[in-house]
Amino acid sequence: ISAPAGCLTTWTAVSANTSAVQLSPASGTGRSQVELFMPANTGGPRSTFVTIAGETASITQTGQ
Repeated sequence: ISAPAGCLTTWTAVSANTSAVQLSPASGTGRSQVELFMPANTGGPRSTFVTIAGETASITQTGQ
């Protein structure tokens, strides 16, 4: 029996600004979870893009 389409797809997770958003794990195969970690922001608002499995999203964090 073969796996359903997409179950064996290799993917990556990339942050455009790793000081604003860190991703873990950075890659995998098939279904999984990716954790986004945003260190405390003591400055002004900051934004970056993350791309996971070819899908890009904008992440914004307000400052203090």
